[in-house]
Amino acid sequence: MKYLFSSLLLLAAANIHAQTALTSGQKLTETLKGTDKNSYTVAMQNGGYFSCTVMQLGTDLAIDLISPTGKAVKTFDSPNGDRGKELVMFDATEKGNYKLVVYALEASETVGAKRRPEERPARYQVGDVTVLTSAEYTEKKNKDKQVLQAGIDWMQKNAHPIKTTEPGKGFKDLEWIKPVLEKVKYVGIGEATHGTHEFFQFKHRMLEFLVKEMGYNTFALEASYAGCQNINEYVLNGKGDARKALASQGFWTWDTQEMLDLIEWMRTYNSTVKEEDKKLHFFGFDIQNNSIGGGVDRVKNYFNKVSPGFVQQHDTFFKWFPIAEKKQMRDSNAQKIRKNFSLVKRAMMTNRDSFILRSSRDEYETVLDYVGVISQYMGAYVSRNEEPTPQQLELRDRYMAENVRHYAQQNPEAKILIWGHNNHINKNAQAEVNGADRPMGSQLKSAFGNSYYAMGFLFGKGNFTAMDNGDTTGNMKLKQFTALDAKEGTIEWAMKKAAKGNYIVSFPTKDNGHTKEVKDAKDNKNDKKEAKEALPADVQTFTETEYNARMYGSMAAEDLVDDGYIVPLIIDKDFDALIFIENTTGAKALK
Repeated sequence: MKYLFSSLLLLAAANIHAQTALTSGQKLTETLKGTDKNSYTVAMQNGGYFSCTVMQLGTDLAIDLISPTGKAVKTFDSPNGDRGKELVMFDATEKGNYKLVVYALEASETVGAKRRPEERPARYQVGDVTVLTSAEYTEKKNKDKQVLQAGIDWMQKNAHPIKTTEPGKGFKDLEWIKPVLEKVKYVGIGEATHGTHEFFQFKHRMLEFLVKEMGYNTFALEASYAGCQNINEYVLNGKGDARKALASQGFWTWDTQEMLDLIEWMRTYNSTVKEEDKKLHFFGFDIQNNSIGGGVDRVKNYFNKVSPGFVQQHDTFFKWFPIAEKKQMRDSNAQKIRKNFSLVKRAMMTNRDSFILRSSRDEYETVLDYVGVISQYMGAYVSRNEEPTPQQLELRDRYMAENVRHYAQQNPEAKILIWGHNNHINKNAQAEVNGADRPMGSQLKSAFGNSYYAMGFLFGKGNFTAMDNGDTTGNMKLKQFTALDAKEGTIEWAMKKAAKGNYIVSFPTKDNGHTKEVKDAKDNKNDKKEAKEALPADVQTFTETEYNARMYGSMAAEDLVDDGYIVPLIIDKDFDALIFIENTTGAKALK
C-alpha cells in the first residue's frame, strides 16, 4: 500500500505518460513499464460524479486522484494484491479536469509481492467508466433512493427472524424455508468473513436443520480434500483425534472451536445411527494443502505397496512437491516437478489392473482421487510462468466445482450443505473471485440448475478474526478486527434499516425457480401474497442493482477494514437468499 501524499513527492522524478481523457463507456487495456505512471483526465462539473474500475493483471496498482487545482484528494488501493479490481469513484466538489495517476507499487508495499515493478511491465484494464453531470447525478441519487427504500420496505415485510444462531435450540424459526428448499439438493452457504463466530454457529445450526428435517447427509467444506478425509474418518468411525484431524486440513480459518463443535456434533449424531448409509459424511473440495493434509504421503505409501522402488526412482515429485505447494512455486524448478509428477499419473493409469490386484479397487480409486486433486493443484499453482495466466486464475474455482460435482456423481443420494466464502458460493458467472470470474457457485448453478440454492452472509457491525497483513514485521498473526456500522447506501446498511436483529430474506429471483415453493407455503401468509403478486417494479430493480458490500478473506489490515474490502453485490444474480447478522464477534481459533 502506498499513500498519496508521499507518492506526490515522487511525481516529478517519475516518467508520467501523456494524459488520456476518460469518458463514459470507455474501455482501455494499458501497460506500465518500470516506475512509469499513466495519467488520465476527467472533465467534471461541480456536483458531478465519476466511477470506473481498474482491473489489475499481475501487478499491484494504486490510483491517485488529483483535483483541478492540483490538490491531493485520495489514493485508491484496495488490499486485493496484484489481482482483481480497484474501484475508483468520487463526487466532484469543483469544476474542471480531475486527474487520475496509475502506478505500480513497490514489492515492499505489497503483501506477497515477488518482484519490484521495474522488473516487469504491468498490465491492467480500465472499464465501467461513468461520468455524470450534476443534474444527471441528482436524478440518479433520487431514483437510487427510491429504489433502495422500496427494497428496504420489501425486506422488512419478508424478513424471517432468526431466534438464535446457537445450534441445538430447535427449528421453529426455520420451518418457513422447508417449501423453498423442497427440490434443492445442494445448499451453498457463504460468509462475509472467514472468522465470524455467529456465521459459523448458524451454519452449524443450519446443518442440524437440514439433516434432521430435510434428509441432508453430507457436509462439504472449502478446505483440503486430503485433510478432510481425516475428518471424515473421525466423523464416520471415531478414528483418530478430532482436533488433530481438523488441524490437518491446513487452514487456520477452519481450525476453530466452532468447527470442532460441528465435527463433534456430526460424530455424536453418527454414533446414534445404526445403518451405515444413513450416516453423515464430511468432505473437502479445495485443491490446496495436499502435503499437510496427508494426500502426498498416501500416494507415496500406496506406490511403496503396489510398486516397490518407484518412489526412489522418481523422488523429485515426492521430495519437492511439499516445498512447491508451500511456496506456490512459479519458476524453472516447477517444470521439473510437473514433469516428474506426470510419471506418477501415468503409472496410476497404465498399471490400473495390476495395482488393483495388489491392493483393492476401493483403495486404488481413493488414491486416484488424491492424485487427481494434486494434479489440479499443479495446474493452478505450480507453473513455469512467473505470474499466473488469466486461465490459471479461474482454475481453483473450476476445480472446486468439479470436485463437488464428482462427489455428487459418485454419491447420487447425497444432499449436501456446501460451506465456503460468499465469493465462492456466489452463483453469478460474471462475479469476480481471486482476480478472475466464474465462481464455484456459478458453475454449480450451471450443473445443478435449481437444485443449487445460494445463501450469502452479511453483517451490520462487529468483530471478526483474520491474519493481520498490516504487520510490517512479515510475521503475520491472528488478530481481532472491528468493522464499524455499514455505510449508508450499502446493502448491509439497507438490511439493518429493514429489520432489527438477525434474519433471513429469500428472494424469488428470475432464475432460481423457487417462486412456486414460496407461493405454496401454508405457514406464511405474507410469503404467499408476495409470490402471487410477484416483485413490484422498484423491488425488482432493487434486486438487479449493484450495491457495495464488505467481504473479508483470511487476512485484513487495520486501516482498510471499513473502506478497503468492498465488492459489488447484485442480489438477483448472486444469491437466492441473504442471511443478516446485526452484531458479530470473532471466531475462536484453536491455536
